[in-house]
Amino acid sequence: MKKRNITEFQILSEIMRKQPHIKQREIAEALGITVQGVSEHIRNLLRKGYITSRGRGKYVLTEKGIWVLKNWISQFRDYLEEVNRN
Repeated sequence: MKKRNITEFQILSEIMRKQPHIKQREIAEALGITVQGVSEHIRNLLRKGYITSRGRGKYVLTEKGIWVLKNWISQFRDYLEEVNRN
C-alpha cells in the first residue's frame, strides 16, 4: 500500500469513527499531519466518491468509501498475518 493510500485509509477511518461531525483540524491532529495535507486528501476522497460533504466539517463515507475501507482493512490483515507467519 502506498503512503498516500495509508493516509487516505487513516482519514477514512477517522471520518468513520466520528461522522458526520469531524473537522479537518481534528483529523490533522489525530494523524499528526497538516490541515493543508488533510484538505488535499479530502479533495481526493471527494473526487473518488469515497466521502460526501454535508457542509463545513461534516463528512460521511459513501457506500463506495465503506467498501474501500473494508477492502484496505482486509489487505492489511492479510499482510499482518503473512508477517506474523514469517
